Amino acid sequence: MSRSSSVGHIPHSILSAARAERGNPTSERDVAKLQVKKRKTEDAVKKTEVEYYNVCVQAERARLEWETSVVKGAGMLESLEEERLTQLKSSADCYLRLTAAVPPQLAEATNALAAPIANANANVDMRVVRGVRSAPAGASEQLLPDFYCEHTTLAMNRERRKQ
Repeated sequence: MSRSSSVGHIPHSILSAARAERGNPTSERDVAKLQVKKRKTEDAVKKTEVEYYNVCVQAERARLEWETSVVKGAGMLESLEEERLTQLKSSADCYLRLTAAVPPQLAEATNALAAPIANANANVDMRVVRGVRSAPAGASEQLLPDFYCEHTTLAMNRERRKQ
């Protein structure tokens, strides 16, 4: 993976202007110290950029894993709901059979329950639920780093660069 550094090089004109302001001539030792400092700073920035990129990739992987877990959990809840509705239907059928055996005083109540319980169908109900959930929300949006290194030695105006 090749990445460019966002550390700009110190232009020679700025460096020479700084030297002129000091008034005393810069020794080779001072120049060497500054170059070592500059190299260390560039290395630190490169290392930080690589760490930032790796953290962004890890965050995206964690988000995708979480999203997958949510989808799996929704599927499990859907199957549990279907099982619950099926058991509710079988319990209602059992209740209907038991109340049908009760003396004629409850015959009217039994007749009122017969049609709704006969119309209950867990498969149709779950098909309706799946139809509501099946409308695809589209592919999930990926969160990838999209930054560009700033070229500080570029002669372009700073405000124009921000545009």
